[in-house]
Amino acid sequence: MKTLLLWSLTLFLLSLFNVDCHAQRKSRNYLHLGLKFSSQGIGIDAEKTLKNHFSVSGNINYLNVNFTQNRYILDYSILAKIKAETITAGIYGHYYFHPETRNAPIALKVTAGLAYNVMTDFSVTGLNDSNVFVGGIDISPEELGQVAVFIKTNSIMPYLGIGSNLELKDIRSLRRQHWFILNDILKGLGLGIDIGAFYQGAPKVSMEASNYLAPNVSQQPTIEQNLSQYQIYPYLSFKLHYTFTLISLKLL
Repeated sequence: MKTLLLWSLTLFLLSLFNVDCHAQRKSRNYLHLGLKFSSQGIGIDAEKTLKNHFSVSGNINYLNVNFTQNRYILDYSILAKIKAETITAGIYGHYYFHPETRNAPIALKVTAGLAYNVMTDFSVTGLNDSNVFVGGIDISPEELGQVAVFIKTNSIMPYLGIGSNLELKDIRSLRRQHWFILNDILKGLGLGIDIGAFYQGAPKVSMEASNYLAPNVSQQPTIEQNLSQYQIYPYLSFKLHYTFTLISLKLL
């Protein structure tokens, strides 16, 4: 399945510039290249229109989040270090409700596709932020040890969502005469928004613990069971893209 998805992405990228040299009739289609900010991180996106209502797209995204939180349990300060680093690639098909709206001011679409987790590193590490007194013994955070939880999801994630594109050059207020310079600059620029969800499956959990906290690894099945309800990954994306007009040659 992974090999099939990678080959599909390769064929999609090659098809963006495909021209039949033996053709005798010209037709127009469009290529949207964009920069997107989403719940999968920052990414690049390419979408090519097809016949009638359809288009195809491919993207690759990178997410890197690191932060710490302090929690108090039984008057002890617990420091939680949270790390999420992922690289995802995907290929998608889009259905536009009206084919003529794909390059109109606002275009509405339904999207389905597959994403592949090229790299996933999600972990939560917990350790005491101060000394612990047990039976009159003063135990430092280093002596007490730490607990680390590692979470993995499915490599292949199906996606379903809806979206909309907005071409800036077609906004009426920008087409007025006193906006003509700005209109030339904005020619080809557009915005896009997508809302949907990935099915990532039940998360798989592994644990590591050291020193006094080593017995906590026995809680792995319980944590995995508690996380099993989080099988859907919500998706929200904002995209800035530029539209290129392609002229392909077709046989009569």
